[in-house]
Amino acid sequence: MLTTNELLAKTGISYTMLENFKKLGLVPMPRVKGLGRGKGVVGLYNDDVIEIIHQIKDLQNERVPLRRIVQMSREERAALRVQVSSELVAPKPNSNLLNWFVNRFAELGKKYPEHHHGTMKIEEELPDGRVRISFWLSKKQKG
Repeated sequence: MLTTNELLAKTGISYTMLENFKKLGLVPMPRVKGLGRGKGVVGLYNDDVIEIIHQIKDLQNERVPLRRIVQMSREERAALRVQVSSELVAPKPNSNLLNWFVNRFAELGKKYPEHHHGTMKIEEELPDGRVRISFWLSKKQKG
């Protein structure tokens, strides 16, 4: 479970954008938890909301209008995005790391030609200094 602030930090969206997504029904309402008498409440989101927001942002990056995204089912949005690998391990960060990423994206582009927009996320830094990453590719939009 993620607090609203944690969700905003992990997705890079604003509070206003999150509220808009909730009003449009794109993001489920959070579970509200009281912090104690007179201390307020906190909204808690399931971890899968991160992926929902990434799907929406990818579609927006592809210039899909928000009204069209609202019309799409969650399954349709997910089908447009494919995680091609979650276990790639990159070399230790240095001047060659960017070249390594560019080469991986180029390889994936050849393997998945129907996809063209990519996202990379560093999942964790390993004890030896290398990093475990996830690559995501989004399908080209028709029309």
